Amino acid sequence: MDNKLACSANHCVHNMNNLCGAAKVQIKGGGTQTGDNTFCNTYAQRSVKNYFTEMSNMNVLGGITQIFSGHQAMDPQVACDAVNCTYNSNYVCGAQELKINGPSATVEQQTECQTFRPKS
Repeated sequence: MDNKLACSANHCVHNMNNLCGAAKVQIKGGGTQTGDNTFCNTYAQRSVKNYFTEMSNMNVLGGITQIFSGHQAMDPQVACDAVNCTYNSNYVCGAQELKINGPSATVEQQTECQTFRPKS
């Protein structure tokens, strides 16, 4: 399933105007019961080295399409191991829109999935 993913991790190589430019995203959280213990495992701090390392996971076509069409075209596939989240279905995130928080993040553990909702 493709997801619209808003991201405030400004220092991430995948962040393009607060949208995620990665083709595939991995959210970690394991057995957590709260969103505080989730993070974006795809986060990579901006650097020349990481631009090259992460190039194979860049949604280049989505980014170009979005620039010229004005419509959100960056919609990564989101795998998630936060098994207690209501949106998790067989380790795939089923939320239509996701929000990753981490405006000051310099490492992946400083990000957080704000879309996490515990199963009832």
